[in-house]
Amino acid sequence: MVANDSVPILKISNYSSFINRLGLLLDLMEKFHENDKDYYNLDNYQFKRYLLMSLFSNMNETDFNYPLEYLSKMTEAYSTNYDFSLKKLVGKINIKGKEIEIYETLSKNLASMEAPVKKCFIFKSGNDEVNSPKIYYYIANKVCHIMAIQNNKNIEKNELSKILDRYFRKLDKGLNDIERTDNTESIKDISPNFLATLTLFIASLPEISNFSMNDYSPLRYMNRVGVFSSRNDDTNKVDSIQTNITNKFLLTGLRLCEHFDFPNYFFNNLFMFKKSGYVKKDDNIIYTLYESLNKENLKKGKIY
Repeated sequence: MVANDSVPILKISNYSSFINRLGLLLDLMEKFHENDKDYYNLDNYQFKRYLLMSLFSNMNETDFNYPLEYLSKMTEAYSTNYDFSLKKLVGKINIKGKEIEIYETLSKNLASMEAPVKKCFIFKSGNDEVNSPKIYYYIANKVCHIMAIQNNKNIEKNELSKILDRYFRKLDKGLNDIERTDNTESIKDISPNFLATLTLFIASLPEISNFSMNDYSPLRYMNRVGVFSSRNDDTNKVDSIQTNITNKFLLTGLRLCEHFDFPNYFFNNLFMFKKSGYVKKDDNIIYTLYESLNKENLKKGKIY
């Protein structure tokens, strides 16, 4: 529930259950994020407060309306046996006779980030390596909740990065674009790098069919407003920034579904889609990327 269209309010239907589930979840988070305590130099009280605020910061509007369900989702996410092996070879692509290996890495996030874990793909050819954007997510109730796609702070510049940049630009080929108006954005107005990464990501989870993408988290938005206000900056810029972030994120999901004809719909503040069988519409490289991950390699160990 949102009060005055800006301040989120927890709608707790059963206070006793809420406290019990919250206590169980915080115990799991303390163990999972134990290194955060030293990273931020926190005492025990500060650490628990930090975990609690981090948990609430990632709630969307639906989560505030149904907090018991949110706590159940996050308890499952933090109970997952994640595989944090250093690097896994999961596939290969061939670009003009040049074989490029695709590796997958899974990393634990700080509790203050959007999700417990993040996944990144590493393209390797010879001595060159290029890292994909990172996808922040968790899995609960057989649904993969994608919370964010973020570029790396340090983007590699080498011969392989130039090859991949040109290659990913081919993702626009054959796309039947929606009609543009002055007030709408096109599903072409996305980063090819993000689309390539999202394509590899859903292919890397063969056991998952259902996906959701969150539009925004109210408390993170409010914190950004506070930061701008403290700097005497124009807080109206926050709306523009948030709208741009949300649109680019959700348009990437819409664009993916456009190519594969995946069933999709909006539910409250979530974009939902279901991975299913598909028919190639054309020779767009998105199908090559999707099919490039080796199913046998993916089966080695539990990959989330």
